[in-house]
Amino acid sequence: MAPRARHINFLLAGVEAWLERLPADLGMWIAMGIGRKVVDWLEAAIAEQPALLGRVHSQRDRIDRVLGRLVSIGVAEAHELEKRIDQATAVGPDISFQRR
Repeated sequence: MAPRARHINFLLAGVEAWLERLPADLGMWIAMGIGRKVVDWLEAAIAEQPALLGRVHSQRDRIDRVLGRLVSIGVAEAHELEKRIDQATAVGPDISFQRR
């Protein structure tokens, strides 16, 4: 399945379930690269629909929580995406976001 903004609920539900079941499985999140793939998907969805970064978007809190959990596990790409989101949202309502 190609990463699309319309699938964000599916992605977040899956990642939230994985994080609950395998919260500190470094083999899965880092060694297998699942954390990086989740970040890549989030980046693609945000690039397609920058409104996902809006503070009032229904999925924004979930995105922030998932990224925070991935950062706490040690997924470096999640930390980088968090920083880029902070920079993009600091600009204001005209959010511009480019994939890395």
